Amino acid sequence: MITPADFRVRIHHSISEMQLWEWEHLSGELPFQSIRWYCLGEKVMADCRFFYITLLQNEKPVGRGTFLLIRDEPLPLPPLVRSLLRPAGTPLAVFGMALTMEDVLVRGVYQGIRRLGGVRVGMVEAEWVYNPMPTVPGQIYPPLELKPIVEF
Repeated sequence: MITPADFRVRIHHSISEMQLWEWEHLSGELPFQSIRWYCLGEKVMADCRFFYITLLQNEKPVGRGTFLLIRDEPLPLPPLVRSLLRPAGTPLAVFGMALTMEDVLVRGVYQGIRRLGGVRVGMVEAEWVYNPMPTVPGQIYPPLELKPIVEF
């Protein structure tokens, strides 16, 4: 019977601290799991803290995970987009278009860049939203008072 006492966890902060055979035993021949790949990762992301966690069962490696602590993830923006960024509190309008003929125009106040679901996004507090497309073009937000149609 397997008990928690059969397991032990080992944590390393560099791939060079680990036993080569342990790593290769758990990664097999997968190209992006090799020691060479993680050595490259440590060089490219030298400002990040790596956590290599190995699960041992009766001192034999049976699982591993790799985690990185990224303190300030860069936001890769092309120069044109970077030039459009404004300080938080700036009024702006955003026009979104899709190839499915769905468009929307949003006016509001730029709130800056924040994380949402782990991804950096620009946030806008919507003050006014307009749908320019048929079949019902018109203001969406704030809601308009419904008026009865009296003439056809």
